[in-house]
Parts: sequence; structure tokens; C-alpha cells
Amino acid sequence: MEFTLSELMKNDGFLCPSCGRQHFGRLKECITGKRAMDSLLPSIQKYKIQKPFILCDRETYAAAGEAGCDALRNAAIPFVLHIVERTHPAPDEIIVGEAAMYFDKSCDGILVFGSGVLNDTGKILAYMTDLPYILIATAPSMDGFASGTSSMERSGLKVSLNSKCPDCVIGDARILSGAPAHMIASGIGDMLAKY
Repeated sequence: MEFTLSELMKNDGFLCPSCGRQHFGRLKECITGKRAMDSLLPSIQKYKIQKPFILCDRETYAAAGEAGCDALRNAAIPFVLHIVERTHPAPDEIIVGEAAMYFDKSCDGILVFGSGVLNDTGKILAYMTDLPYILIATAPSMDGFASGTSSMERSGLKVSLNSKCPDCVIGDARILSGAPAHMIASGIGDMLAKY
């Protein structure tokens, strides 16, 4: 039996015909399409975020973060921006610590422009602060956008840490299709491995 996305995201979960158990997803909203980025401001308002903490790196800032920050400025919404300067940061204590050190406690929501490591870091930060979290995906490089765990390295060992599933994932097809081909292939491989 197949389920639609809205059926899988129902608050009361869904009854699995394979195992007979009730399964629950934590993702509240998934917005996809060619102009999904247009939903950024309404989503910020929906989750009552008045001053987001924005996390991205140089590549994801260029892909979507700059346009997102411009939209916030034009709407007179204050924000704190942290751009990770390292190229290809590892999913480890360093990036989580960096995000925590740059986090401003006056912020009332987490906004991440990115995928993979940045999303996992945003999920941990949202878990630690208990704040709303919106992810603007920039590459279909993995299948963990709405996972409630983060794949991280702790003391050099790969572990899955409990974290917060994003409240909302925005996947703009124009942005995702512009990702490097090897990142798109990685996402396909990740999904095939799970299947």
C-alpha cells in the first residue's frame, strides 16, 4: 500500500500494513515546486519567527541564502547570519560548536540554507534551543532532510544523534536542480541504498 505525503505527515500518524504499527512523522510541512522559495516569508510568519538565526556556507549562501537574506531585509525582518567559512566542513563537534558559539539568544528560530552537514547541524541546534526550524534545501545530496536524527562524527566515530526534525522543509526545484551533478548522484545513491 502506498501513502501520499499528506497522509504520512498527519499528526495522528498512519497504520503500517506491513508491521501493523502506528508510525509518526515529525515534519509539519514540506513545500516543493519551482517557486517554493516564495513560501519562505509566509513560513517564517507561520512558525512565529521574528528574528531567525541563519546558518549556511559560502556555496549555499550563493545558491539560496543571499536571496533569502534579501527577502528578509526587504520585509524588515531582523536576523543573525552565520556563514561557515570552511570548505566541505566535517559533520563533527567543530561545526556544531561553531554554530552554537555564533548563535544569538535573541533569535527565536533557526533557518538553514543547505543540506547534509548544515541540515544535521541545524537539527542539533534546534534540538538544543527548542526553537522552530526551517530548512531551505540546496542540494538533493542525501535523504535525511526530515529525519529526527543527525549523522555526525563524535570523537572520530560516526554516530546518529537525536535531534529535531525540521518543522518545515522548503525544496525549490530551481535551486535543487542547480546543485552539482555529483551531489544529485549522491542523493540517488542514498535513496537506493535505503530501498
